[in-house]
Amino acid sequence: MSSQRTLTRTALVVGGLVLLTAAVLVSLPFIGALAFIARAVAVLAIPAFIVAVLLSPRFRAWLNEVPEGDTMNAKGLILPSRLMFHPKHGWARADGLNRVSVGADDLMQRVLGPVRKITLPEVGVDVRQGSPSSR
Repeated sequence: MSSQRTLTRTALVVGGLVLLTAAVLVSLPFIGALAFIARAVAVLAIPAFIVAVLLSPRFRAWLNEVPEGDTMNAKGLILPSRLMFHPKHGWARADGLNRVSVGADDLMQRVLGPVRKITLPEVGVDVRQGSPSSR
C-alpha cells in the first residue's frame, strides 16, 4: 500500500507541475502583450506629460516668478531684486521718485570682499556715467 501512496504522491506532484507549466505557457503571450502595451503607453504618455507641464499656465507662472523679499538667487549669485545692472558689477534700484539704492553685486563682493564704504556726490549734483568725479 505504501508504494501505491508514493505513486499517488508522485502523480500529484507531476500533475501539479504539468498544470503550473501549462498555466505559465498560456499566460506568457498575455504577459508579453501587456508589456508591449505598457511600453507603448509609456513612450506616448511621458512626452505628452512633459509637454503638458511645459505648457501649463501654473508652471509658466512659477518659472517667471520673482522671489519675494529684497534678494533673489540667479545661478548661484545672491542679487537684490528689481534692479538695473551695470556691466562692471554695480546695480541701482529706484526706491521712489527721488530715491535710488546702489550697490555691488554678489560676484564683486566675493572677489573683493564686502563693501565697507561708498562715497557719493552731494545731493543735487548731476552724475554722468564715465565722467570723472569732482572729488
